[in-house]
Amino acid sequence: MRPDSEDVKCLHAHVGDELVRGGGNLIAQQALRDIEDMGIRVDGTDECCDNCNLSVPLENARWRMEKCKNSAGKRLSRHRKVAAAQGRG
Repeated sequence: MRPDSEDVKCLHAHVGDELVRGGGNLIAQQALRDIEDMGIRVDGTDECCDNCNLSVPLENARWRMEKCKNSAGKRLSRHRKVAAAQGRG
């Protein structure tokens, strides 16, 4: 990606890079500021890992991702479809 590009993709990857490496990713730093400006904590909470922790059923997660294209959201959708097909949902 060119430094002057207006088409930034995969902000989650930039943010992950910034959080793991701890500095230097200007795109991620701006994304994190924007997230904080929306009132969302970026330093983690007790419940932030619920959607990634495979031992926590997604139905029991203490928060929900709204619109997303991620594996956790897809996993929950598949689970609901299977449960509905088996008469449990």
